[in-house]
Amino acid sequence: MHGARSSAALERSGRKRSTSSCLRSAGAATVADLENWYHGSGPYLARHGILVGSDEYQSLISACAARKKSLIEGGQPQFGATS
Repeated sequence: MHGARSSAALERSGRKRSTSSCLRSAGAATVADLENWYHGSGPYLARHGILVGSDEYQSLISACAARKKSLIEGGQPQFGATS
């Protein structure tokens, strides 16, 4: 039984590292960038066991929500604006 607990702890540790590297990759400059990154991240998340309902997934969602709020409140850059 001890081995199963150790294995589960290692797996959680790996998911946390994957979540951290995933979040660093999400340094989006615009809300559209953030949304595109999020929608394209499904295969990466699944491959690393970051599934809907997990603590790691919730951490990711919270970080994305905070980044989106920051972008909106900070007047995100308007690339290609014609004004």
